[in-house]
Amino acid sequence: KEAVVFIGLKSLMSIVTVHAMSCFSPRNAKEIKKVLQHCLVCGMIAREITRDMGGNYELAFICGLLHDIGKTILLDMLGDYMLLPEARERLIEEKHAEVGYLLADKWNFGSDIKDVIRYHHTPEHAINNVSMAEVISLSNAMADINSNPEEIRDMTFASLELSQISIDDLLEQVDKLDSEAGEIVSLA
Repeated sequence: KEAVVFIGLKSLMSIVTVHAMSCFSPRNAKEIKKVLQHCLVCGMIAREITRDMGGNYELAFICGLLHDIGKTILLDMLGDYMLLPEARERLIEEKHAEVGYLLADKWNFGSDIKDVIRYHHTPEHAINNVSMAEVISLSNAMADINSNPEEIRDMTFASLELSQISIDDLLEQVDKLDSEAGEIVSLA
């Protein structure tokens, strides 16, 4: 009950949807849960950034939650092929945004969400809602537990003013958010 109040009903429905998607690939369940955990942390960070900026924080959470949806599809598809681990990882990293965009298009997601999924690594190419693509790009970097805080502070964006965001405060919360996301994902 407290969780529903904290994250909101729309956000909870998004989490349920992503959990349902994790059932697509039981043979890669561990890897998919890792992706889902990262996406949940990304969504939580994006929500906080957007709330601080007075933006649509529910949309930010949903975009963060869905930004790597292409990875879950590729993990499932590539499970049928014998690939070297390096080749598999490279293929996932290079193609997940486009695969995610195609899935979002097939599911008739809004153009804002589709653009964020497609351009979360290259927000400068986004056509619709560049600022949301930038928020997700930043949140994605912050949610990566291997990220370098100095590199995050040095990121530059066209429409996102980093001085408005308490990056250091959010970075201090990443471990806690990752732990909470791990607990949520483990329930699936």
